[in-house]
Amino acid sequence: MPELPRVQALKPRIRAAFDDPKWLFEPKYHGFRGMLRINKDQAYFQSKSGKPMPRFDWLAKKLQQGLKVHNAILDGEIAALHPVTGHPMFGHLLRNQREYIVYVAFDLLFLNGCDLRSEPLIRRKQKLAKLLQGQDLTLVIGCCVGTGRALYQWICLRDLEGIVAKRITDPYTPQTIWYKIKNPKYSQRNIGKIFQKQKPR
Repeated sequence: MPELPRVQALKPRIRAAFDDPKWLFEPKYHGFRGMLRINKDQAYFQSKSGKPMPRFDWLAKKLQQGLKVHNAILDGEIAALHPVTGHPMFGHLLRNQREYIVYVAFDLLFLNGCDLRSEPLIRRKQKLAKLLQGQDLTLVIGCCVGTGRALYQWICLRDLEGIVAKRITDPYTPQTIWYKIKNPKYSQRNIGKIFQKQKPR
């Protein structure tokens, strides 16, 4: 079984909402970007800058136990979600309240020795959905094709962070472009700064 490759996390650029039949659009969950890496008896998260995320080792281990794969790399967001509404609760995530924390997966880059990064995004998403079917502590992010403006309006009405746009046929390479469209009225956008001010010194 080959070793897992190094992967540079794609970082979306900011732009306004748009429609395009060649693009899919998905909700942006307010959390910590985390690339889940599973290899043999190891499971851990890396941040978008490639740094380890030891505070979430407990989640990586639980995901590894459920997935039962030889090795894999998933891209996604570690988020705390309301158990009824599914609305992100960023303050609960900052406090590491485990009962609310899940992994919101949106891409599958490597699975059981197969590098999937050259495959089209839509095919990777299909494989991801199959892999995570019936799994606890995971949420496969939903998406729509072509109608970015409508999804953005829906997101804003529900006080969510924004959406991300990705071309359906794109591979996962450093040249691939994603866009994020942020909700400027999102009520939790400054909660991280508030939390830092409230921490005891």
